[in-house]
Amino acid sequence: MLQAISIIVGVVSGISGLVLGILNYLAQRDSSRPRLQVRPRLISLIDRETKTTEHNITVMEVCNVGNVAVVGSSIGFLPKRKGEKGHVIVSPHSISGQAWPGELLPGRAAVLRMKMISVSDPNELGRAFASTLVGDTFRSSRADVRKFVQDLADVEARK
Repeated sequence: MLQAISIIVGVVSGISGLVLGILNYLAQRDSSRPRLQVRPRLISLIDRETKTTEHNITVMEVCNVGNVAVVGSSIGFLPKRKGEKGHVIVSPHSISGQAWPGELLPGRAAVLRMKMISVSDPNELGRAFASTLVGDTFRSSRADVRKFVQDLADVEARK
C-alpha cells in the first residue's frame, strides 16, 4: 500500500515538473530573443502657408519590441519574388537621434531616412527588412510595403 502511494506521488511530481519545465522554457525563450518591427513610410512635409507638399521623405521605422538590446547592421528591401537573388540595400541616415548601425535599446525606435539606391520600379520592391549584427533579419508585413509603394505611386502621379 505504501509503495503504491509513493509511486503515484512520484508520477504526479514528475509530470508536474515536466509541465512546469516546459512552461518555463517557453517563457524564457520569448523574453531573451530579439524582436524588431520594421515599417517603411513616406512622410510628406507640407508648407503651412500654401498647404502644398514641399518634400517627400522616405523613412524606415525600426522599433525594438523585444526585451534585449539589438545592434543594427543594415536595412533594405528583399526581392518581391521568392526565387530572385539579391536585395536592395538602402543607405540610412538617422533622423530620430538613434544611430544605425548601432545599439537599439528595448522599447526604443529608430526612424531612418532612406536614400533609395538602384530602385527603378517601386512595384518590384519586396518586404522591407532590418538586419542585426549577429545575422538576425526582421521583415515588415506585406501590407506595410503595399501601402509604401502606393504612397510612392501617388506622389509620382501628382508630379
